[in-house]
Formats: sequence, C-alpha cells, structure tokens
Amino acid sequence: MEIITVNEEMLLIIIWQLKEEAYGFPIMKKVMEFTKKKISYGSLYNSLNNLAKKGYLTYSKESLKMSKEEKVKFIIPSPRKE
Repeated sequence: MEIITVNEEMLLIIIWQLKEEAYGFPIMKKVMEFTKKKISYGSLYNSLNNLAKKGYLTYSKESLKMSKEEKVKFIIPSPRKE
C-alpha cells in the first residue's frame, strides 16, 4: 500500500467511526466539524477515490428506493492475512 496524507488518514478515521453510516454527507459533515472548514463534494470524493486506488478503501453503490439515484457507502476492508 502507498503512503497516505494526513487528510486521507483523517478520512479513514472518520469512516471507521461512522461504520455503517459512512456515506458522502455524513463523512463531509464530520470533516467540517473536525477541521472547522467548508469543503466541496468534489474534493471529498477525489480524496476518497485516491484512498480506494491506494487500496485503503472500497465502496459499494446502493440504489435509493423510489429514485434513480444511488448512495455510495465507503468501507475499510479487513486486513489481509499473508
């Protein structure tokens, strides 16, 4: 796995804390509470995608009932046994 930034580390901690509620809006809300700064969805999802590319995160898409929209849940995978 690649080295991560301090911000990416913060995102992993937030996702770990949120567990089953690790979706975009709750993650963004926690980031803003922690940093006291406003962030855009674009920068949040860019960081989340970078973590997924580095192997620190996976995600699943869930269809919302009565809508064509999807909800993306972020998951920290279990450590691999070698």
